[in-house]
Amino acid sequence: MVSLVAMLASLIASCDQASPPPIELVVGEGEPVLFKPTVAFAEYVELPGLRNELRITLASYEASCERFIPPGEGQAVVTVAISTPPSLAIQPGSFTWAGAELRGLSGSVQEHPVAEPTARIGSKSYLFGPGGGVQLQVLNLDQYGEVSGVMGFEGPAASDRGATRIRGKFRAKICRSSRAPVN
Repeated sequence: MVSLVAMLASLIASCDQASPPPIELVVGEGEPVLFKPTVAFAEYVELPGLRNELRITLASYEASCERFIPPGEGQAVVTVAISTPPSLAIQPGSFTWAGAELRGLSGSVQEHPVAEPTARIGSKSYLFGPGGGVQLQVLNLDQYGEVSGVMGFEGPAASDRGATRIRGKFRAKICRSSRAPVN
């Protein structure tokens, strides 16, 4: 009987470990929003001559890789777009958010690696000032591969809002991968 209880306790503990850890989201003044992602996916694209981009999405609701589904009232979604110059492959390691001036425009060549966070809570969207970044620990960019790591974005308070923060571990499946053809 004792071994059955120990086995059940071990099984329950292992199920807990499979559950995603919570994401902490602070978007200014007020209480942090904590949510466990219901959906976690990533998209990878290589834009020859412009940049390589990995977009990680963590949502507290049934979001989709196929089309944008906005969060409902009381729901949250965090997206981190990691971009590198076309000559620099995205690999495990650290990517920081130093601000929009390093991002480049949608049609311009990416010059510096960056990790830009955005968030939506209900109908409101939030951009984040510079500070912190993301650590990619596992990275398989193939279709149905996986990416995992730790987010640690934190920006100081600005005149129009309080401090911002996104923290938490994540694991997401690659739902779309578009690599440039090899010449």
